[in-house]
Amino acid sequence: MKLDIRRLTGGDAEVYADRYCDLIGQLTDISRVTPAMRRAYFSLTLNKGAWVFGAFDNGELVGITSLHFIPHMKGIEARIEDVVTHEPRRKQGICNALRSHIDNLLPNFSASFAPFDIYKITLQAEPSAEAMYEKSFGYHRDETGWRRDPWW
Repeated sequence: MKLDIRRLTGGDAEVYADRYCDLIGQLTDISRVTPAMRRAYFSLTLNKGAWVFGAFDNGELVGITSLHFIPHMKGIEARIEDVVTHEPRRKQGICNALRSHIDNLLPNFSASFAPFDIYKITLQAEPSAEAMYEKSFGYHRDETGWRRDPWW
């Protein structure tokens, strides 16, 4: 399987808003979200300052994650949220590929915040994923959840 990972844009709403919301629905209850709200939610997510990345396999959206930048006086916090893979496609390395994609981008983002640096990378993880983040990605638990220090 060769994944194409790219940033989602407003132009993707027509094709991918429903799948995006289905993926988010694996993390939280979206039972009250109407079909009309799906496209609006997708657009709002993209416009609130998040960088949303999709993993595509032959044009099918099979995984997502979002990256948020939060300013603090001592630097920028890079926060990773909503890492999820389409349920039938789990255990195929899709979340790892999304995380690696973000890892490759973070040093470039850090340079764009000068004179501030990204001083921590944080995420919240489902209990079932905590061991993976700790062992595979070097995160450790602190008062804010899971944290990793920049490596560049």
